[in-house]
Amino acid sequence: MVGMVLGIIGMIVILQVFGLFEGQKRTTTGGDDAQNSAAIAIDGLQHDIQQAGYGVSDISVLGCHTTITGVSLSLAPVIINPATSIIPAGDAGTDTLLVFYGNSDGMGQGTVINSSTGANYQLKIPGAQDFKNGDRVIAAPIVLPPITSATACASTLAIQTASGIDTTTSILTVASGTAGTGALFNLGPKPQMLAYAIRGGNLTMCDYGLNNCSVNSAAIWVPIAVGVVSLKAQYGRDTLSPAFTQAQIVAANAANTLLNYKVDTYDQATPTTTCGWVRTAAVRLALVARNGQLEKNDVPINVSNPPTWDGNTGDPIDLTADTSWKKYRYKVLQTLVPIRNVAWMGAKAGC
Repeated sequence: MVGMVLGIIGMIVILQVFGLFEGQKRTTTGGDDAQNSAAIAIDGLQHDIQQAGYGVSDISVLGCHTTITGVSLSLAPVIINPATSIIPAGDAGTDTLLVFYGNSDGMGQGTVINSSTGANYQLKIPGAQDFKNGDRVIAAPIVLPPITSATACASTLAIQTASGIDTTTSILTVASGTAGTGALFNLGPKPQMLAYAIRGGNLTMCDYGLNNCSVNSAAIWVPIAVGVVSLKAQYGRDTLSPAFTQAQIVAANAANTLLNYKVDTYDQATPTTTCGWVRTAAVRLALVARNGQLEKNDVPINVSNPPTWDGNTGDPIDLTADTSWKKYRYKVLQTLVPIRNVAWMGAKAGC
């Protein structure tokens, strides 16, 4: 009898130690898995935002609209929290992103159209060398600086497919076209318009080139990072004084008040003018990874110091939609990504 009692006590102790060890192991491995998933995801988002705006960063098309899969979308590098008719809202308290960029081998500032008749564009030689059959192109009137802080593009520009390119005569044919002059912007064979949102506690992505992302469907919103429960984003802006004439530009440059793509404020107000987009120099981004291990009691740090990020003042991390949020452990990963394809086009007088 004594031996049985001692044996039972020994088994209880062993099971308690085993349970404690397993709980610690799940906490550690779950945290590692979520953190690795978020790190890979934020690296991918950073890559997309660094590419953002390629092919549509010239002031002739920046901020204009186009129609893809029946939805009207802005030709802008990055849009934070677009209308829910474009990206259905994600989990409560999270932001959404729409990132656009082309993948052509041609010039980002567009190729001059000498003349056009219907579906044929005669380009400035040797402009046709920058296009290939199957490239997606946009024809737009040329806008030259100076532009004012009120200038906005009200045009809806069609994305067309190039074919029948004759590099000798520099003539390019598209499926449909409008006679006139301007510039032809090459987006490459597969421009990317990628929508991101947090859905069901995971970071998901939808490709507008393949699907109508305005539909909230698990079939098209593909999870790309499991255990990422929040996405936060803000525009980084240069709000320094505008310069209009060459003399003012020289004076402003000497006084260090010229548009210089140095971020001095952050917010979530989507630009509505060309200058507004030109002044948007970066995106501040954060992902919140959650350990999959649900603790029995509230994690002490969640009570005294809940997850925050650098943009917490204007857009705090809010996890309260899950009533058990305090029983999980979190890791916040954040970065500041320059929108370099707008910056390299140069400051525009008037902005």
